Amino acid sequence: MATPEPRHSRAWHSRVWRSRAWHSAAAALALALLLALFALVVTWLADAQAPTMRGALASETAELVDSRPQALTLPGYGRRHASATLTLDLPPDRADDPRRVIWVPRDPVDALWIQAPGWPGTRLGFFRPRASEGALPAAFVFPVPDDVSGEVQVELHASGAMPVALQAHVLGEDEAARWQQRAVALNVVVYSGCFMLALVAVALFWTVRESFFLLLFATCGVAGFLFAAVNGHLYVFPAFAAYGLLNGQGLWALALLFGAALTALMLQLANGRTRASRAVVRWIAAALAGAGVMLMLGLEPLVPWAQYVALAGCATVVACGIWLLAIALRQRAIMALPAILLFVLLLVAVAARIAVSHALLPDTAWTRFGYQLAGVALLAVLALALMGRIGMYRQQRDDERDARAESDRRMQREAGRAALARVLQVRLRELAPTDVEWTAFRLLFEYLLPHVPADRAAVIVHGYHGRDVLVTEPIDDQPLSVGLEGTRLLMLKRQALTGRPLQHAVESPGSRAIEAVVPVAVGPQGWGVLLLQRHGGREFDDDELTLAAEFVRLTVLHADEAVATQALRRTAERDALTGSHNRRSIEQWLAQQFGRRQSSPLSVLFIDIDHFKPVNDRHGHACGDHCLRSVAMALRGALDEQDLLGRYGGEEFIVLLPGSDLSSARTTAERLRAAVEAREIDWQGSHHRLTVSIGVATRDPSDASPAALVERADTAMYEAKRGGRNQVSVSPASFGERRIS
Repeated sequence: MATPEPRHSRAWHSRVWRSRAWHSAAAALALALLLALFALVVTWLADAQAPTMRGALASETAELVDSRPQALTLPGYGRRHASATLTLDLPPDRADDPRRVIWVPRDPVDALWIQAPGWPGTRLGFFRPRASEGALPAAFVFPVPDDVSGEVQVELHASGAMPVALQAHVLGEDEAARWQQRAVALNVVVYSGCFMLALVAVALFWTVRESFFLLLFATCGVAGFLFAAVNGHLYVFPAFAAYGLLNGQGLWALALLFGAALTALMLQLANGRTRASRAVVRWIAAALAGAGVMLMLGLEPLVPWAQYVALAGCATVVACGIWLLAIALRQRAIMALPAILLFVLLLVAVAARIAVSHALLPDTAWTRFGYQLAGVALLAVLALALMGRIGMYRQQRDDERDARAESDRRMQREAGRAALARVLQVRLRELAPTDVEWTAFRLLFEYLLPHVPADRAAVIVHGYHGRDVLVTEPIDDQPLSVGLEGTRLLMLKRQALTGRPLQHAVESPGSRAIEAVVPVAVGPQGWGVLLLQRHGGREFDDDELTLAAEFVRLTVLHADEAVATQALRRTAERDALTGSHNRRSIEQWLAQQFGRRQSSPLSVLFIDIDHFKPVNDRHGHACGDHCLRSVAMALRGALDEQDLLGRYGGEEFIVLLPGSDLSSARTTAERLRAAVEAREIDWQGSHHRLTVSIGVATRDPSDASPAALVERADTAMYEAKRGGRNQVSVSPASFGERRIS
């Protein structure tokens, strides 16, 4: 049965790449949709009709900015008070008209108040809000007295150390309420974004125990506090009311802390820098955080320098951020491009907010809240990038696991290759020459298929060691061998001659399979192929085809070596003239028999050709060699299959009869003698007949070695010669006479 596709194959890599590309595209599309939805909501909240200005602001301390109403500006940097005259042209109040208010967008001033006859002169403060202003005030609101109408001049006073540009608008209470709602909605988007990102960071830190998620939580928390403080909402809550005592210095402190946290967070995105550069960035982040903490302490000597320290820190954050994000982009870090785009957008939005505070740009929802929305979006992208680090770590873990699995698989394949080599070397040595090829390819299937799964396999070889071989797996199923004639046989032969593994689809009714054809190199006189079929259409990868070719090469190599070894062994064991065993192989066989404890009998026939020397003398050695071959053929034809015939030397032969007692051995000896006597030998027109004298000896317990048994048979053979030749003589258990000449 085929197993699942191995990893790290070409097909597997292709599927993994397509999967990753699809996931990346899906993630990019989802992010684009979320950002588009976010922008749509923010656009709907921000793109409202700007509050209409009724009246003019004649400023004693401010300049006219373009053609817009004059702005009351506090430049900061030590300038702590400014005032302006607001000229109002108010129509008479009607009963159905909403109450009129002077609406001033909320900016960080210590105090803001209106001086005019009949006006209450209420002082409102950014850092010390009144409970009557609500939970999330968006502006300073001064109600216009009911009895005021016509042209009225009032003085607008402001004090503080932060640079601001205040623009007053006369609105109805209903219109002011609508603007308050929209501003609150934008604030809620910003705060909820920071809160949700912080919550996600805590959950991820709890789950994966990675410290950078704790850093993300700190950055989102500081961002939320910074935005709440800049909007003036932080001081509404009694728990943080004391922080308003720091006035603008508290805002600069939070800005430095946010810059430090954001720098450290972007360092996590650019994760591939050297240790020295990372240490420098960490020291910069620590210095920014330390400066923020020092400002939070409210030390009096630091008050004049707070704004300058904060500006220097922000410039450092900008430089580090651009450098780190450029590194991340060069390293193709996750979400690096969206992060650098949003960081640039954040810088532009911050610059626009600073321009508004210096009366260089109009005060709109985008210029007032744009940097906060860009900051939240940047934090969201950085959070996604850090979440992607989880996937990256997971991918690294999977890659390491796959590498280990691939290493194990290679080791298993190498172990299988070594095991196949060992078993081929051992098993083929013991086989008959006709069984070598079939057994070798059967062992090939046994050791190859666990590493290259296939439902069916076959080896088809023609002309291999002079034989045709067909081996199939399963052994009783031969669908691959059906139709191996004509066109298909020619096609397989051509594929075998290419020398390269190939594969193609095989269609059959109701099923589809992939067939791999691996050439089997069996020499110039033959050809062969290994066929592997796998159902389901899953292709064989390159590693599998290479492994199959290597196993085939190894199998053929050992089969060739086994056949060559057997041929060499036969050459070493056989007599070159007669084709029978030589004296060395006979003696080895006898030694093996004597080394075993066997109860079955063993007999030896010692045969000598009578009057052979005159044949050589009269007719030459060529005739003598021909006579020796003819006698050997006669003897071999009269023996049983289990009997061994050997040439002992000259005209002497020896026959080993395993399992034959003395009576059987004598009968065999008579049969051999008669076969030689009856054989007529033709040589160059002359006819010759030869006879043999045979001595018979059966193994006796008194025989201490094979030489003793052969000696007794030899002695018995000379007894036959003394008795007149052409006869059989049996040796008793003890025969003391020596050989005679």
